[in-house]
Amino acid sequence: MTPARERVRRFMARMRERGLKRIQLWVRPEDVPRIQEAARQPAALARLRKEVREEVEEDVKAEIADATKSEGEAGR
Repeated sequence: MTPARERVRRFMARMRERGLKRIQLWVRPEDVPRIQEAARQPAALARLRKEVREEVEEDVKAEIADATKSEGEAGR
């Protein structure tokens, strides 16, 4: 069994142990755009958080490099 299938199998077993049951959800086609938009929002937020985190990390690294460089020049 592949690792992904094994994870899914374990997850489903845990959910069954908690008394939950897997269901399928059918929606009318006119609802699909609203559902797709709702699904994209969390993904968009996650992408934005990642972008901001990367920018902040770059800024912090630059500040540390500048501070380290300044300390090295001050000690001369």
